[in-house]
Amino acid sequence: MQRIERHGSLASDKSPLTGCSKCSYSVLVMPEPYWPKRKNSYTLSDAEKFIGYARIWCRRCKHTRYFSLKDLRIAFGDIECDDVLLQHRWKCQQCNTSDTIDFYVENPPSGQGVMIRRLVRVEYVRRPIWKDEPV
Repeated sequence: MQRIERHGSLASDKSPLTGCSKCSYSVLVMPEPYWPKRKNSYTLSDAEKFIGYARIWCRRCKHTRYFSLKDLRIAFGDIECDDVLLQHRWKCQQCNTSDTIDFYVENPPSGQGVMIRRLVRVEYVRRPIWKDEPV
């Protein structure tokens, strides 16, 4: 059996080794990577196929706004539905809090005079960044 060096000392012959001749326990110590796009994730375009709107609701003041999923997809791209609140720092306009906002994918109730927010335009801010260089 091969011997490998661990933290400056030689490992004993009793340590289990993987096929690549490294200690097998070192694999368990490594943190798991974060993969933003998981397999079979529920994106805005998937939700748009079945339901056309999203409800953003403040738990503190109970204020509700409805948004078109198509407009959210244009503004933020085709991201997962769970990441919509993370992409844009949503804040309630009535109570001015950001930690009490919930996102639901549902159709607005019909016949109750519900207002739907529509996307008018997306503005990009061009900001010059200067750098000093020696002559």
